[in-house]
Amino acid sequence: MAGIREIAEMTGLSVATVSHVINNTRQVSKRSRELVEKAIEEIGYKPNRAARMLRTQQSKTMAMIIPRVRPGMSTNVFFMDVLSGAKDYLQTKGYNMIVSTYTEEEGEGTDELRDLEVLKQQWVDGILIVPNKKKQTLFADVMESGIPFVVLDRLVTDIPSPCVCSDNVSAARKAVKLLYNSGKRRIGYIGGSPDSFTGHDRYQGYCDGLAECGLTLDETLVSLSQKHTVRSGSEGADQLLEHHADAIFVANDVKAVGVLKALNQRGVRVPEDVGVIGFDDYEWMEISSPPLTTIRQNPYLMGQEGARLLLRHIEDPNCAERIVLDTEIVRRRSHGKEE
Repeated sequence: MAGIREIAEMTGLSVATVSHVINNTRQVSKRSRELVEKAIEEIGYKPNRAARMLRTQQSKTMAMIIPRVRPGMSTNVFFMDVLSGAKDYLQTKGYNMIVSTYTEEEGEGTDELRDLEVLKQQWVDGILIVPNKKKQTLFADVMESGIPFVVLDRLVTDIPSPCVCSDNVSAARKAVKLLYNSGKRRIGYIGGSPDSFTGHDRYQGYCDGLAECGLTLDETLVSLSQKHTVRSGSEGADQLLEHHADAIFVANDVKAVGVLKALNQRGVRVPEDVGVIGFDDYEWMEISSPPLTTIRQNPYLMGQEGARLLLRHIEDPNCAERIVLDTEIVRRRSHGKEE
């Protein structure tokens, strides 16, 4: 099998320069890197991973731990975009990616703990993790592993860990204020469990938005469910309509589709009778009936920023930077006309 010496002969470069390109251990000229990469492609060279690990004490491999998602669940799209952003960034830095998943149900989670042991044995250089409040054992084990890690999609305040997340509180607050400015006064909320990180923050933003608009929280206008499905959105809408909601902020676009479905089946006009705002901005929201006004977040950027922060954390173990990404309200038709 061809090796570094053969690549050096093909390119006319020194063995040391070729080694620096392959192992990314020193800055080399763009021309030299292009020559080496072309030669590698031509001969199909694959570096010896085990030898490089012993030499550099790095595996050039990162891991991502995310919730295990069921087919048809909205989080499939979100976490795949986060994963793509992280993987694309790390590949430019010469890293591979391992993905591990965990169930979001309560319990010890022996599968997850076993997977973590596998990651340790793989000598991963760092971990990107999307933690769950019900999985404190898994999160604690990651912290105790000694492997540098960055938290994604969660603002964890009780430990000094680096993290990247969307500004869920501010986003929810802006959604409520937009509905208020569209003439709505009985603004309801359909969201996830307040026991989850994002569920808690979006509900908090909803409550803050009501207060800023001078509205009182009415718990009959709140529907919370762990299920992020069209059906749960429809059921939540039925509940809120019984209590005369004239607007609904939905903390998930898939649930928002269920809300629109329930309103259409009841003959309720959107936005004339009930305004609706969702959260996520999946591309099919443009073709809902009516097109859904929603909060746009950027999961791909979240993955990229998380990967960048993880590399920094590896270099500086004291790094505890927290990046909160802005969101954007995408105004379509479902919220109504602003006064």
